[in-house]
Amino acid sequence: MYEIKDVRQIRSLASPMRQAIVDVLEAMGACSAAALGEQLGCPADRLYYHLRALLRCGLVIEIKPRASHRGAHSKFKIAGRPTRLRYSLSDPKNKAAISRLVASLLRDALRSFQRSLTPAAVVRGNRRNVLSGRRLAWLTSKELGEINRLVRKTMKVMEQRRPRKSPARLYSFAFALSPFAGHGRR
Repeated sequence: MYEIKDVRQIRSLASPMRQAIVDVLEAMGACSAAALGEQLGCPADRLYYHLRALLRCGLVIEIKPRASHRGAHSKFKIAGRPTRLRYSLSDPKNKAAISRLVASLLRDALRSFQRSLTPAAVVRGNRRNVLSGRRLAWLTSKELGEINRLVRKTMKVMEQRRPRKSPARLYSFAFALSPFAGHGRR
């Protein structure tokens, strides 16, 4: 497991495009900027700024082609997988960086969700591909442990690198679990 703990790395992931690049590289393995662009639905030249930022902070590694491969392009891969954020709650810079990253993650999840609300969306049954919700509940320590186990199981399924094949699609899974703090001012 690769822990993202450096504040520079966490800050660099506050960009939804950089989060998406890291997610696609984790799902697909090493690939070119053109392949990344194809998956992200944007031209490769729009990705280089973000790839350079991820390279500078060490989250992404560039694999240069051998000199004998004319016309071959560099490939990019993540520094380690699966990736996890390291929370250092005693470090105010770490807390602030993680908070910005989560805010960005949730805004991007909303945008992805809104784009998925098309007539082709499946909203019922076992093949459902659009789902949202929120629940507020009193949980015992045991129940909280069960929720964490289910989230880890979901993440484990999603972390399995698979070759790209039809009809498989990339899916995004975003969540935030925290004690309820109410809506009043602190």
